[in-house]
Amino acid sequence: MNTEPAALSDSRIAATALGARRTAAFIDLDALAHNFHAIGKASGKEVLPIVKADAYGHGAAESARTLVAAGARVLGVAAPEEGEALRRGGAIRVPLIVLSGAAPWAAERLIAADLEAV
Repeated sequence: MNTEPAALSDSRIAATALGARRTAAFIDLDALAHNFHAIGKASGKEVLPIVKADAYGHGAAESARTLVAAGARVLGVAAPEEGEALRRGGAIRVPLIVLSGAAPWAAERLIAADLEAV
């Protein structure tokens, strides 16, 4: 059985989880950007996209880049290591909020990666 996702256009990414069940999610990054704008317009509020847990298995880096290009001014992550991964290579420069907060012993790590804790 072929477990590889079908070829995707540049605006789509695939997230595949293999285990007891074989599942695949195909993410349309253009739709992600559209939904980001639609939610902001409908709510009249600034949207804080959350890209924790690898954007819920959909690819944090790709999703974050798409959301920033669509106008997101800040992103949320669950833990410092998720923020650090997005900072590597300078890919994501917008503020990143660590939703789990941080223990005092993690302060240097947050500062080094330019992360904000709640």
